[in-house]
Amino acid sequence: MHRNGAEWNVSAPPDAVSCRSARAGLFEVTRTANTSVGCPSGTGRARWSYRSAVTGGTTTLCLNRVWVRDYCVLAEQSGDTLSSIGALTAAGCDDTRVPRPYNQVVVVDAVYRAPAGAGAHHCRRSAQDNRRYWSLLADAGATLVCFRARS
Repeated sequence: MHRNGAEWNVSAPPDAVSCRSARAGLFEVTRTANTSVGCPSGTGRARWSYRSAVTGGTTTLCLNRVWVRDYCVLAEQSGDTLSSIGALTAAGCDDTRVPRPYNQVVVVDAVYRAPAGAGAHHCRRSAQDNRRYWSLLADAGATLVCFRARS
């Protein structure tokens, strides 16, 4: 599932799953309303309004991305640079085809409380770690999410 601009690639959210489920870990619903509601914005945050096929009413969900190590997301890559990481996407880590505008799948390597000046250099596990990392700040800058290429 992914969001391209203002639109999601599916018309209604998937069924809810238990937080203890192996499928948990994509989005947390932080608020629901039967009308239009203001939702927090920023990296990994979104709103999703959909019309019920049963009742005809509109429901709005406020979503916050839950970052889980070893989950995969879509990205746009040019050379060694990721120009965009799809914070509102989820992908199979073995996917070989990805939707436009993306052209890459990257793996969530680690999730940390963001230190001051957080960036990809904080993702290295030791001074000897020479792997390439990319990062983004989520939760209004409080969370550093580290990504690596698929193995």
